[in-house]
Amino acid sequence: MMQHPALILLLSSCLTLAFSLSVIPRPCDRLCLRRSPLGPSEYVCCQKKCPGKSEEYCSDNPPPVTYCQGPGPCPLGQMCCWDPCLSRGVCKTPFYYIDGIDVPV
Repeated sequence: MMQHPALILLLSSCLTLAFSLSVIPRPCDRLCLRRSPLGPSEYVCCQKKCPGKSEEYCSDNPPPVTYCQGPGPCPLGQMCCWDPCLSRGVCKTPFYYIDGIDVPV
């Protein structure tokens, strides 16, 4: 069987591209400042999470909210979070954390 150099080059290029795309890291939700008492502070990738249960939504007169499902749609800077008091998804301002520790943004 005769091998075609162009075909081999094309296949190896496709495999190289497929492997390189599989290790592309997920983009950061946000960059947060990690303060270090022993050295310089640095900006690192931090993840966002929904805030915990808020008693204001459990009252008889909850504040105005934007309802949502799944990842959106929510106003800029907010994310869709399940609210146990309203039993629905509600747009809320997320918290950001690095290694499980909340950080101010």
